[in-house]
Amino acid sequence: MVNDKVIFGSAVRTGVESRTELTFKDLTITRLGANTIFSFTAGARQAELTQGAILLQVPPKAAPVRANTTAITVSVTGGTALLATGPPTKFMVLEGIGSIYPLGHPEKAVTVHGGEMVMSENGRISNPEKFDVKLVLATSALIVDFAPLTNLPLILAVVDQQLAEQQLAGTTTQPLAKNFVDVIDVTDQNATANPVVVEERIGTPSPTVSPPPPPPPTPSKFGTLTVITSPAPYVITSGTTITTDPSITTNGVTDYGKIYRGPTDDGAFSLWAFGSTSAFDTALGIDNFFADPNRFPIAAFKFQSLSLSGNPIIDTSNGGVTKLALIGVNGITSGPPGGTLTFTGLDLLALGTVNGSINLTSDVSFQDLNELVMYARGAGSNLILSSPISNIGTLQLAAEGSIQLTNAGTMSVGEFHATAGDDLTLQIGGSLLLNGKVRLNTLVLPGTTVASGANLTLNVTGDYTNNSATDSSRLRVRNEDAHIGTGGNIAVSIGGDLTAMSDFEVVVHNTNGQIDNGGNITLATGGSISTGGEFSLLVENYNETANPAGHIGTGGNLSLTTGGNLTADFASIAINNRGGGRIDSAVSLTVDIAGAVTTMENGTDFLGNPASLSVALSTRYDDGGGNTSGSFIGGDATLGFHADSASIGGGLSVFLSDRGGTISGNALLNFNITHDVTVTGADIPMIADAADIELLNDGGTNILSPFGGTIHGDATLQVSAANLSVSAGSLDVLVQNNNGGLIDSNATINFNLAGNLTTGHYATFWIANLQNSFSNGSPGGSIGSAATLNINAANISVGNDFFAAIRNQRAGGAPGPGAGSIGTNAMLNIATGSFTVGGVLDVEIDNFNNGSGSGTGGSIGESAAVNFNTDNAVTSGSTAYFQIRNESDISGSAGGFIGGDATVDVSVGDLTSGPNVNSHALVVNIDNRGGSIGGSASIDFGATGSVNAQGNALFQIYNFNDGTSGPGAIGGNATINVSAVNLSTAGFLYDAIGNSSSGSITGSANLNFNLTGDLTSQSYANFVIDNSFGGPIGSDVAISVNAANAHISAANIGMSPALDVSIFNFGGGTIVGSANISLNLTGDLTTQGDPSFAFSVFDIDNSSGGVIGGAAAINVSAANISTASSLFAQIVNLNGGMISGNATIDVTAGNITANSLFAGIDNSSGGTIGGNANINMNVSGTTTVTNDATVAIYGSDGAASAAININGGSYNAGQQFLTYIDGNGTITFNNATAHADVLKAGVFGANGVLNVGGGML
Repeated sequence: MVNDKVIFGSAVRTGVESRTELTFKDLTITRLGANTIFSFTAGARQAELTQGAILLQVPPKAAPVRANTTAITVSVTGGTALLATGPPTKFMVLEGIGSIYPLGHPEKAVTVHGGEMVMSENGRISNPEKFDVKLVLATSALIVDFAPLTNLPLILAVVDQQLAEQQLAGTTTQPLAKNFVDVIDVTDQNATANPVVVEERIGTPSPTVSPPPPPPPTPSKFGTLTVITSPAPYVITSGTTITTDPSITTNGVTDYGKIYRGPTDDGAFSLWAFGSTSAFDTALGIDNFFADPNRFPIAAFKFQSLSLSGNPIIDTSNGGVTKLALIGVNGITSGPPGGTLTFTGLDLLALGTVNGSINLTSDVSFQDLNELVMYARGAGSNLILSSPISNIGTLQLAAEGSIQLTNAGTMSVGEFHATAGDDLTLQIGGSLLLNGKVRLNTLVLPGTTVASGANLTLNVTGDYTNNSATDSSRLRVRNEDAHIGTGGNIAVSIGGDLTAMSDFEVVVHNTNGQIDNGGNITLATGGSISTGGEFSLLVENYNETANPAGHIGTGGNLSLTTGGNLTADFASIAINNRGGGRIDSAVSLTVDIAGAVTTMENGTDFLGNPASLSVALSTRYDDGGGNTSGSFIGGDATLGFHADSASIGGGLSVFLSDRGGTISGNALLNFNITHDVTVTGADIPMIADAADIELLNDGGTNILSPFGGTIHGDATLQVSAANLSVSAGSLDVLVQNNNGGLIDSNATINFNLAGNLTTGHYATFWIANLQNSFSNGSPGGSIGSAATLNINAANISVGNDFFAAIRNQRAGGAPGPGAGSIGTNAMLNIATGSFTVGGVLDVEIDNFNNGSGSGTGGSIGESAAVNFNTDNAVTSGSTAYFQIRNESDISGSAGGFIGGDATVDVSVGDLTSGPNVNSHALVVNIDNRGGSIGGSASIDFGATGSVNAQGNALFQIYNFNDGTSGPGAIGGNATINVSAVNLSTAGFLYDAIGNSSSGSITGSANLNFNLTGDLTSQSYANFVIDNSFGGPIGSDVAISVNAANAHISAANIGMSPALDVSIFNFGGGTIVGSANISLNLTGDLTTQGDPSFAFSVFDIDNSSGGVIGGAAAINVSAANISTASSLFAQIVNLNGGMISGNATIDVTAGNITANSLFAGIDNSSGGTIGGNANINMNVSGTTTVTNDATVAIYGSDGAASAAININGGSYNAGQQFLTYIDGNGTITFNNATAHADVLKAGVFGANGVLNVGGGML
């Protein structure tokens, strides 16, 4: 194969006529002749030649290459050599230096120089002999059949030297002749190319000496590990040979180590290697580490101190193991000349100290090791690693003190573990390339104190990459039941991208710990973050167990910043201060993603709840582990999340929770996305909606907090984006302060979209400050200043119900003592282009009392206002509610209190609303039954287009006593203004102010209904102000209805009139000013239905002791009036009623068609009218009445004067036509014609006058 890759441990075999060349990363070349079997380990540093011939070329200054046959070992250091297995074995060095020795006996090594060769047979190695290098260079198939060697100039230098030597000796022909008899057999590989022996090197004979005494016996391989005390430090060089059976030889001196066989044979590794087991050993799990069968047996050497200055020769023959531990009692260092340390032949190298530091400089580097372990043991022992590291399978670092790793370039490691008892600092000048489990830790032992330190710092100039799809990355500070003065921080800075194919986790763990100043997480990348699994950042001051929570004096903050995108399978970013956690300072969680946030699916967040993106600052009460203390933050609590865009593949959960806790400053949650937010997850019933953005400060048994939270400042929730889509689920944006929650200042929600809001199911926005049945005896929440809910979007589309509310009520089943309290204003503002809701549209302020037993409704110190503004169409599939509820539903208990005005302002384009189960399609309401409004109560409903209610439409202010609530009180005016082009209802229209049964309105009461187009009702239409039975109204009362045409179908109306425009002041009601009714249609008034019930009524009823301090007037004007039943226009003042001013009825029409007609003023039985009583019938065309037509004034003598004016027109009555004044007064027919079976016109007072001017009777 050409350009194929051969991995460590592989074997290569050539055929009869084939040869091959292997090139390694450091340019070492190995060439194989024919019929050769060859394998290697750890790169080109260790080779096994089973048969055949090879050529080895090692670049100058590169590490030596060793090759073993079955009998000998050769080594080439910066040179070129040929090796053939023979027999005999032949070793020729073309240039450079080589050595040869019997396998396993490096002490018998023979040095071979360039131009020399040796042979070995039957265990004997010959003396070096010179050979003809030029001849080999010209004829060897391992040279001539390949490209020129890199070291060729060095070989030619040896050739030149041989030629010069031969010329000086006078042997210029014979040694160079090709046919010179070769003393070495020719191998079938042609490796030797018939070399000519030029000279044999004979050593000088040594004098005869006495044989040395026999060496001492070799110590046992097993047993107690003893210290090699001399030299100190013991220096391991490139000339050091370590045999793992086990012995170490440096400078001809051999020392011995021991083999650890595992815990069963030799006990715990820490006791065996270090002589004791420290608390840090236990916390580190060192004994478990070496109890792994994959890490023993291990050969170990123990030195007083140790220095690494070169790469030793590792010999694993004679039963040697492949794992090695080098232990320096007092420390380990490095020094020159250094070089690359590969410890070829090992699969595990462990460097450790008993009680000392490890300081390895850039003189040495570590490369091509399967597993490298370093442990600086002992209190204050540091690990300083400035050695370049590359191609390490597993790197394990530990220090009881600090770890400082500095790598000038890219660092390539498979697994990476590092644990420090103090600071852990990693400075990577290039990229950090990983492919396995990553565990970076600082560990403060329980019961101990670190005055300053325990920080974890990772600075990578390039990229952080972990390509393992199954192993996670975790960075952790652990301070459980320990104390850090200043520190305990995690700071991660990645200049490029952070990529992890599995999970990536950063956690400060301070459960039951104390950090005076620190405990912060900071992660910043210049590029993007991408994880194939979970991305998790967690400041953990409580770990959801029975362990007590932690205490941080100043700190506990979390910051994430990227220069690019954040992509994760799912992400959880949190500060957990629950369960009695305490942070004495302000706390912030800040996320700033310059690009897009993308998550794929739901995972579990730090609490085990499902979410695809979870961002949380939680400081709530949590007794799940038995901790019953409230949590505490000593300043502001801020959660800020910003990104360019967000695509959430599951659920979105963003919350700041202080349930049962205390925040000494402000609480701010700011979720800010520059462009679009897309959430594709679905609702999980009874667990979570698809998108939850919440600020929580409530209490209650349902949320497992016996008391509410406390925020000594503002509580603010802000959401902003271009478009926000929750395509398959619901959206919740909530501030919860129920059941004893306390917010000293303002509670605010600001929801602002430059584009559209779209949800597949529900959308809920509320500030909840109520008391409910789960209150555990606590009252409703308290907001010291204003409660403000602002929603702004270009367009809103909700698949099911939309609910926006400020909820300050005493809800159903709440036990008392009372509802919520808002110190100043409650303001709910919605502004959008168009609004489409598949279900109910509900926008309201709730301040009512619906609890159980005694208790009060809510309290709003100043004004309450609902403002709903859309430029275009509003469509709801069910009822549309716009209301302020301040009533009491509980007998003997007061309703709510609003100290200022109560205002509902609705401005829309077109509005279409559908029915719900009770057929109310549109409800615009201020309900103050039993409540108190210190200012005015007003409803302003305006549509620039048409209103189509697919059911009933109600515009109402309720201030009456319903028998349960008690009377309401309004300190200013009560006003309802309705305007539109057209308004139609599939049910009835009810436009009313109810103030009966002792309700009180200090100012005026006004209904203004204005359409530029038509009013159409499929049932009845009522316009009513009810002040009966003692309800005082302190100024004028007026009903004004203006439209083009009014068409009332009057279907299914029961006993109600088809059209009822009435002011009720009977039974002792008081209106301090005037009472006026005005109906003005530029077109026709038409009512249809059952003649027995489908009345059209215009009525001011002031009977039975009613008092009107000014005038009473009814003015009806239409092009034509047509009613299937009776038409009534009447002022009723009998039985002691009093009207201080005039009483006037004006009816104006082109034509009138009715079943019967009654226009009358009834002032009989003690009624009093301080001014005149006048009826003016202004019909220009024809009045057609099937039955009776009556125009009458009763009790006329109780008025200053009385007059009936029939001005023009023709009246046709099927039965009786009656014009009547029972006392003094004037009846005038002005050019009027009347036809009837019975026609009566009479004024019965002594001064009565009947005038007929034209026309015909």
